Amino acid sequence: EPPKDGETYIHRSGRTGRAGKSGSSVMLYTAKKESYVPYISKAAGVNFVRIGPPQPQDIAKQAATAALQAVEIVPESVADHFKEAAEKFLADNDDLEPAFVLAKALACVAGHSVELQSRSLLTSHEDSVTLIFKPANDTEIRTPSYVWSYLKKYMSEAVTQEVRRMQLTKDGRAAVMDVPKHKVSEFLELCKKQATGECIEVCSELPELAERRDSPFPGGAGSFNMGAGGSRGGFGGR
Repeated sequence: EPPKDGETYIHRSGRTGRAGKSGSSVMLYTAKKESYVPYISKAAGVNFVRIGPPQPQDIAKQAATAALQAVEIVPESVADHFKEAAEKFLADNDDLEPAFVLAKALACVAGHSVELQSRSLLTSHEDSVTLIFKPANDTEIRTPSYVWSYLKKYMSEAVTQEVRRMQLTKDGRAAVMDVPKHKVSEFLELCKKQATGECIEVCSELPELAERRDSPFPGGAGSFNMGAGGSRGGFGGR
């Protein structure tokens, strides 16, 4: 987790590149410690690259590679005991492509036998989807109130209150937000119905985000608290 000063971070991360070797340092943190990150970046002179939590689909792809490696080392003498069952399965399911059957077997070997659940790129919550809002004419968004005004103009308060978190991108050209899965379609359809130039899409990769404003350190950067009840947005979570 993030230390309280840049010197400690440099000491810890330095362990990855000793004896002239190079390495990568990965820092994991909770929402409560996110405000430490920009402070450490400035104090240590390090530019961090923020990476969202891995999606189940990405994990499944890595698991498939590992499963294939496990299959490749199975001795033929052992595989021979399973050949009859495999041939019977293919005969009983001749409408399935062999590659698809193998894919199902790999999924089972890797422990992925149930439907994958996508996660929020911002919070990793399974019940949320991260959306990205882009204004018309590439307008600069200076505060989250711009986005809130748009949402509240065309959507009911009950729906806008479902937005769990909002954060501006570093370049000020977009904003990302978390909404419940069952509300995603309403947000996606909004821009299509209004046709005013704004765009709301499912965020596939988390862009570089603006720093938060509520740092516990002097001169730190922080989050935005806007929206219903004055408690939405930023790095602070719900």
